Amino acid sequence: MQIKEMMTKVLHTVTKDTDVREALATMEQQSIRHLPVLDQTNSLIGILSKLDIVHMEGTVGDVMSASVITTHPTDFVEDAAAWMLDNHIHCLPVLENGELVGIVTDTDLLHTIITLTGANKPSSRIELEVENEPGQLASITAITRDLGFNIQSIFAIPGQKYGRTRVVIRLQSMHVHKLVETFNTEQYTVLWPPTLGADHL
Repeated sequence: MQIKEMMTKVLHTVTKDTDVREALATMEQQSIRHLPVLDQTNSLIGILSKLDIVHMEGTVGDVMSASVITTHPTDFVEDAAAWMLDNHIHCLPVLENGELVGIVTDTDLLHTIITLTGANKPSSRIELEVENEPGQLASITAITRDLGFNIQSIFAIPGQKYGRTRVVIRLQSMHVHKLVETFNTEQYTVLWPPTLGADHL
């Protein structure tokens, strides 16, 4: 998913001459924590955080962060998340051809992760650990298809042991015991759900 698909496009901004009390009032009224700071040409010159001003007086220019890390509409969501984590920041203004076109916050990224994994819809989760080799995902999806289950989302992450991969599947069904039993029969390592009665699966 690209930034342009999930960024906030309705923007509230301030200038460096804006009183910090006015900026704080805007944040509270709009339930936001960050305000891009623009100059007279609408160019981005800083970013203002609620933490910067909650106990401050003066103007935005006195307390804003002038060194701003930005992203582009066609950047990928996971890259933006990595930049935020690496730089210990909570938002990224989105620039296109030097113009501010949106903003992405850590809250936006959390909502996106929930959407991408399908956790916001009724579903069941199965986690498998497999050898990190070609064809594993094809085999898993073929078994799932043959039993009539529809995959809502699927992704793979490194396993705890070298050469192993953890596969996380969300299915559009609340009763997946038949699929879990089949994975066990086919010698897959089922990490989730634990071995329980069918009523729990």
